[in-house]
Amino acid sequence: MEHIEYLLATLSGTRLALPLDLVLSVNEPAPITPLPFCPRHVQGLVFVQDRVMPLMDLAGLLGLPARSPASATSLVILANGDDVRALEVDHVVAMVAVDAATVQTPAEPEKATAFLAQRLSARGENWLVLDYVRLATDTRMDAEGLIEDGALVPADPVGLADLEERTEETAVDRIAHLLIDIGADRFALPTAIISEVLEPVDLRHMPAAPAWVAGLMQHQETPLLVVRADALLSPDTPADHVAVTTTADSIALRILDPATGRAFALLADRAPGLLSLSPDEIFSTDDAIAGISRYAVVDERILAIIEPLALVGERLADVERLTPQGQHHGLAQMPMPDVAAARTAAARPGYRFLTLRIRDEFFAIDLDRVDSILSTVRLSPLPDGGNGFDGLADAGDKVVPVLDLRRRLTGQPSPDDTPPCVLLQLEGSTAGLAVDQVLRIEDVAAEDLDEVAEQSGLPVHAVARVRDRLMAVLTLDRLLPRRIH
Repeated sequence: MEHIEYLLATLSGTRLALPLDLVLSVNEPAPITPLPFCPRHVQGLVFVQDRVMPLMDLAGLLGLPARSPASATSLVILANGDDVRALEVDHVVAMVAVDAATVQTPAEPEKATAFLAQRLSARGENWLVLDYVRLATDTRMDAEGLIEDGALVPADPVGLADLEERTEETAVDRIAHLLIDIGADRFALPTAIISEVLEPVDLRHMPAAPAWVAGLMQHQETPLLVVRADALLSPDTPADHVAVTTTADSIALRILDPATGRAFALLADRAPGLLSLSPDEIFSTDDAIAGISRYAVVDERILAIIEPLALVGERLADVERLTPQGQHHGLAQMPMPDVAAARTAAARPGYRFLTLRIRDEFFAIDLDRVDSILSTVRLSPLPDGGNGFDGLADAGDKVVPVLDLRRRLTGQPSPDDTPPCVLLQLEGSTAGLAVDQVLRIEDVAAEDLDEVAEQSGLPVHAVARVRDRLMAVLTLDRLLPRRIH
């Protein structure tokens, strides 16, 4: 059975499915630079991931109602060969894999346009499939295709800078942080305190609950209290409870207090990424304000670091009181062995993975080895065979060696020369893995992890059951070559 993967998004009230194999990255909206004598299908130029590219008027091309640029929440970068463009969408919903046989002609003939000639069903809704290859072909962006419009789209100015010999960095402890958005603000949370990242499905309102309580959700057949991060961060939240509206991007971070075994979930608007911070990037204050006593400075941007237990603070007793308990299993009566087990489970980094896609296969790597994630990189060849690496990449403040996992695992070159890259800690230095797609952080229970028999030549040490998939857990020390200093 052949499956096709799509990125689901909405635009001007229309549900669209974009072919995932053509998607390079999903980014926040970028400022638009007007283009003189711009073709009708181009809104202007945007600078994303260190390259200039045209921003298409997708709504106009599809004949959809005009929309305000301010309504866009995501910028989707797609590539058809060397033709790279940006599309603004109102909302990115999810990534799905569907049976190829279920992709059919739309039931609504008026929507069966040249670029929306098929549809699929996912998440209980119908989605129109964007024929991006035809769209790119019919709206050419080279000089020949634009000559009648009198416009000139500049060539990609990005080149590989001269690489200087880099000095080895002193090995430092780095701490993985999850980036979360709450309203218009962005924060960071240490991943060590997060036991699971959940979707707030079927969130039930609790009558007469405090304003900082979002409601209850079911988790492993047990009610889980969900608290509002926005209300806890604001001291002026009104006393009356306000109904909470969640979106497809909303997340509930399950927080486990290892000292007491208490668990609750922290509601946030979305989680845009992962960041690994070193001690010299973190600054402390003497007085904690609303659970924030530390700040990170990254790329001249200041991020407040939330400590969830401190954010809840004195309300922890209320969390216990408001969480429904079994008839004989209240938290106050939890036996010490269970508390010890909860403490051990919260501290096991081996059960937290970052999931990846290579062609049609899915893999997982230990999260504690991840330094950061780059949406795209350009590889520069290495001399003398590269000592086992496939190239060098500019990671902003340094140049790192990169192993092209796509070529290494499939034995074939990849058509994408600007892949996403996961930066890892390797023997006190940083190395990269080029992949087809970075998916998400997953927590895997012990019973869902099966060890693989010891084989020195196999770069896999376990198989994890993640949602409805089996994923090989890569052994990085066997996969990555040893650095030669």
